[in-house]
Parts: sequence; C-alpha cells; structure tokens
Amino acid sequence: MKLKNIIQQFLVENEEGLKQLFTYFLNQVMEYEAKEQAGADYYETTKERKAHRNGTRGRGLNTRLEKIILNKPQLRETPFITKVFDRFSRTEKALKLFIVESYIKE
Repeated sequence: MKLKNIIQQFLVENEEGLKQLFTYFLNQVMEYEAKEQAGADYYETTKERKAHRNGTRGRGLNTRLEKIILNKPQLRETPFITKVFDRFSRTEKALKLFIVESYIKE
C-alpha cells in the first residue's frame, strides 16, 4: 500500500490508519537496518557488502491497538538484528507522536 493511501486512511479511520502507519513505518525502519547490516541494497554490487538478502519473514508485534504483522528481513550470511522488537513496547507513544509530527511538517 502506498504511503498516500495509508495517510488518507489514517485521516478517515484513525485507529485502522494508525495501525497501517505503524506497520509501514516499522517495516521501513527494518529495511533500512537490513541495508546497513548487509552493506548494500537489493541487487547492488559494492565492496562494502557483508551479506545477501534472503527475503522476509512475517513476525507479529503486539501494540495497544492490536497485533500487527511486520516483514522482518532475512540475511544469508549473518542473522538480522533489529531494534524494532526490543524497543517498541517502550516507544509506541513516542513513535505515534513522531509519525504525526512528520506528517504535519510535510
């Protein structure tokens, strides 16, 4: 789903839209972490590459809204390590404020 559609849903159905915003944002965070850990993006050839991407695996995360399913990236040569699952329970409120503030600024 495109970000524009997610934002529109957030404006119409606040709770469902917020759930989709969390899912989108956290998936993007993990994609960034995977790129950093691998040393390259999908199909990118660089000297800094440390690992190759190996798809994603669905992983549930409990939020105050309900359980959301995130696409956790997988790496071949090394385990993928993310801060999303460790910190989310403590930072949900801050994340919500960040997303809303980012939307307002644009």
